[in-house]
Amino acid sequence: MNDGEGSPGDAPAQSSEASPAEAPSTKPTDRLLVHSRSDHGYRVLRQRGDQVELGELRGLQEGKPITGEMVNLSPTDHERVFDVETVHAPPRRGKGPPMVATTTYRAGWDAIFGSAEGKEEPSEVDPKLLN
Repeated sequence: MNDGEGSPGDAPAQSSEASPAEAPSTKPTDRLLVHSRSDHGYRVLRQRGDQVELGELRGLQEGKPITGEMVNLSPTDHERVFDVETVHAPPRRGKGPPMVATTTYRAGWDAIFGSAEGKEEPSEVDPKLLN
C-alpha cells in the first residue's frame, strides 16, 4: 500500500546512522474498507495492525449515545478504503460487572450500619419480636 510520502526517487540519501527523526514510523496500520450499506449506515472491515474486525459505520446523531469509537476517515488511493484516526474511544472495562461502590463509600456504609464481618448471628429469637 502506498503511504502517500512521495515516490522512492524523491527520498533523500540515507546515512549509515539514522537519527530518531528519520526512523521509520512504527505506528500500526489502521485502515477501513467500506463493504456495503446497512439499515443504519455501512458495514465495514477494519484492519488494526494484525487484527481484522467486522463493524458498522454510523453517523453521529445529536442526543443519541456513542456506542463505539468516534473516528475520522481520510481517503486513500481506493474509493472504498480509508485511513482511520480514532478521535474518541470508550474506556476499557475489566472482566465482571462495573465497580459502583468506592472504598470511601464502603467505609461510610460501615460507619453507619456496621461491618458485616463484625456482626454475630443471634443464637435465639427474641420473644418480644414475635408479638
